[in-house]
Amino acid sequence: MHTHTFGNRGIFVALGAMFTLACGDSNPPSGPGTAVGVIEIKLTTSGLPEDLDPDGYSLYVDNRAYPGVAINKSMTIEFAAGKHSVFLADLAPNCSINGSNEQKVEVFEGKSVSAAFDVTCVVNIGAVRVFTRTTGRDALSYHYTANLEGTGNLPLGATDMVSFPDVRAGIRQVTLTDISTNCVANGLNPRPIEVPFNDTAVVIFTVECPYEDGELIAYTGGPDIYTVHPDGTRLRQLTTNAPYSDKEPAWSPGGTRIAFGRVSEGSSGIFVMDADGGNQLRLTTPGGEFSEPAWSPDGSRIAFNHDNAIWLINADGTNAVQLVGDGSGPDWSPDGKRIAYSGRGSLGGIWTIGADGHNDARLTLDNDSEPAWSPDGTRIAFHRDYYGGWYYQDTHDIYVVNADGSALTQLTSLQWTGGWVGSPTWKADGSTIAFSGASCIEDCSDRLWLVNPYSLRVNQIPTPSPARSPAWRR
Repeated sequence: MHTHTFGNRGIFVALGAMFTLACGDSNPPSGPGTAVGVIEIKLTTSGLPEDLDPDGYSLYVDNRAYPGVAINKSMTIEFAAGKHSVFLADLAPNCSINGSNEQKVEVFEGKSVSAAFDVTCVVNIGAVRVFTRTTGRDALSYHYTANLEGTGNLPLGATDMVSFPDVRAGIRQVTLTDISTNCVANGLNPRPIEVPFNDTAVVIFTVECPYEDGELIAYTGGPDIYTVHPDGTRLRQLTTNAPYSDKEPAWSPGGTRIAFGRVSEGSSGIFVMDADGGNQLRLTTPGGEFSEPAWSPDGSRIAFNHDNAIWLINADGTNAVQLVGDGSGPDWSPDGKRIAYSGRGSLGGIWTIGADGHNDARLTLDNDSEPAWSPDGTRIAFHRDYYGGWYYQDTHDIYVVNADGSALTQLTSLQWTGGWVGSPTWKADGSTIAFSGASCIEDCSDRLWLVNPYSLRVNQIPTPSPARSPAWRR
């Protein structure tokens, strides 16, 4: 039973039934010769069957309660002669009495008096309103889906509101889905709610995306792009584009988009997508081989490798121009003024060049590749391959050098003969470098690793193999 009544609305059908209950002892005479009479109660309720009060009403005569009275019943009550008040209570919120609830009756000895109640129950619906509040890094870039049990789905943004109208009143369940792997919704999810009649239930989901800059790594896993937390948790697949092969992801400044290379039979190109894998867009026109994209610090341009030459293109796919005629692995300096790359052949090693194509400078003379500028712009990490005469005698390690070519330092001493390392990428605070590598002493499987450029400590990121070409979100 319920404790509130509301106004009428809806279309109704009349329901009727009669039931007689003798209640002569409900208010018995106080002694011999007490005058008594009878009150005849008639209840009539109309409305759609699913909207009627399932547990009936409470009937009161003065201060006497008769709970659990069925919604379409008649009953007689023996009461002492005199004036009495009769009324109903505990109606469902969508049910109301037509006319006055309290009825004044006067009982005479040996006589009967009637009190009739006409109840109408309107359509029992309400509404649900779902709010999202997202905190943390790039909070406004996230999007979710709200699901209301038995009703459907509605999309909503990071800090947003959606409404589900005309929801049948009662207990329902609301679920927030499509939550990014680096975010956590506080509280219950799914969340039970009670939808009130003719009113709105409000649900607020607070989502926290707590990771600081650089706390997410994108990488190539087999033919697709994935993201993972540095401890190996929150693994998420972003692309599923078979028969294509997606590779070499690169985060945009702010971490809202990812550039990557895509290879298919007879074609390749540079693409961009949202950080969740959506809105994939091709930037380059078909023809030749495309790989190794790198965003400019202001996000306006992307450098990439096209047929072993360094090219620049606007982030919207316009104005592609060649920067270096023979090179690979471009990476922008943090101030956007220079680009590091690896030369080829007799001009091998790590080079830098002005973003305008002038003032190139050679930093190393060895078989070095895949340069990665440190976040403060003072150093460049790269991969060095020492040729030992046979492929199984080669050694590969990660080095760093100052941006002017001084202070060459070896970071790893992996001695992975017959294997390889490469693709160094700096964490945003400069404290750690992620890279990929495989040891053919073991199983030649590509894996992701971390190295501290100061302590030289190396740790593996536990991800499924193969895993290569990491890119740390900045």
